[in-house]
Amino acid sequence: MGWWQVDADTLAQSRFVVSPLAETVAALKTLRHGTAAHPGERRWLDAHLPRYRERSAADPVTAALVGAALGPRWNATFLTPTPAAEGESGGGDRGGDRGGDRGGDRGGDRGEDRGEDRGEDRGEDRGEDRGEDRGEDRGEAAFARELEPVRATPPGVVRADLAEALGGPVPELLRRDDLAERAADLLAWVWTETVRPSWPHRRRIIEADALARTARHGTHGWAAALDGMRPGLRWLGGSRLQVTPSDSPPLELAGAQLMFVPVTPSRSWVCWDVPPVDGRRARPGRRYAVVYPCAGVLAEEGRRPVPQALAALLGPARAGLLTQLDVPRTTTQLVALTGLPLGSVGRHLRILREAGLAHRCRVGRSVPYVLTAAGRVLLDACPAGPEPPDGGPGPGRPRPGRRAGRLRTPRRRAAPASPARPVRPPGSGGPGRGGARRAGRPAPARSRPRRGPAGCGRSPPAR
Repeated sequence: MGWWQVDADTLAQSRFVVSPLAETVAALKTLRHGTAAHPGERRWLDAHLPRYRERSAADPVTAALVGAALGPRWNATFLTPTPAAEGESGGGDRGGDRGGDRGGDRGGDRGEDRGEDRGEDRGEDRGEDRGEDRGEDRGEAAFARELEPVRATPPGVVRADLAEALGGPVPELLRRDDLAERAADLLAWVWTETVRPSWPHRRRIIEADALARTARHGTHGWAAALDGMRPGLRWLGGSRLQVTPSDSPPLELAGAQLMFVPVTPSRSWVCWDVPPVDGRRARPGRRYAVVYPCAGVLAEEGRRPVPQALAALLGPARAGLLTQLDVPRTTTQLVALTGLPLGSVGRHLRILREAGLAHRCRVGRSVPYVLTAAGRVLLDACPAGPEPPDGGPGPGRPRPGRRAGRLRTPRRRAAPASPARPVRPPGSGGPGRGGARRAGRPAPARSRPRRGPAGCGRSPPAR
């Protein structure tokens, strides 16, 4: 077996990292093998595998490069670089340290007061609008930064990495100097065509897994947090971390940076940076990473729609969680499916459990939630409402151009105050009662005013 010697300081400073490039490499591995681990991945392959095979058939050099770089035992180092520790982080950096402290301290007090009103009103509309756009922009920029070292790898280092992955000489077809450029172009194509369109959803799943493992570490320790992360990975005790079941020399990680990188495809590998010296890899650097398939990768198709009456009764977020509990689901899976923050999901589940609509059970180390008999009766008693006959907005449906959010009661707006009008005496011809001309009635006769002596002004009208 292969194991790493991890001291206490390295383990304490380890973190979870979100890596768009690692997600792309995992997608490339799935496309190359053409096998799916679950129905959702099967649908993804059905959508993208034909185009990948067409591209490979049109470029045999790149196809041979992928086959050599992703060997049966080792990956070429230049194609699977170690993510930077200062990159975007999920559980260990933001989600674990900050999310756990802020979510626990402030979420319980502020969340229940303001969260249900502001969070459901603004969060679903604003969060989906801004969050997904901002997530795509950040993912694109992070992917471009991670791809630069792949494209800049010297030709000699690429050939040395391929020889190590193959365990022998490099084929004649791959003895050329543009392999790094070809590999970067292929990764950019996989990212653009297959990963970036669903990156906001993938990121939510990755962050949910990192948050759940961080919470498990705080409760049960590192052995529980690492349990089931990837085949062959387990905590041996005595500062030893087994990373692979195959035999490989042990590595000492004293003072190094250890990162855990979740990805949504069912692929895993370990990597560490080996800076090149004079065109060859010399010795391992200071960054090590474990890339593993995260939990909560579930298909969104075929889900039961949220009944409109139930959403009006419980609120759309809580009603959506209740409809997901027709089968047992963990908190991580619910976060991944709904896109809600972990603290909000936990708060809604607690309220549903206190109301007798859901209960939790323990299955090994996981604690899934499921409907109670009362919750199932309530869910079955609220069928989805019919569509309006004219296709216009109906109860619980957003008006055109608006996102579906919380049902809002229309507010009556006060009429704008009219400007003050001068009060005129009756009979003066103004808009008063006496001055208004009525239909069919002539205006009252008025005589010309008489003038008095100079300086006396006008005399009152004759009666």
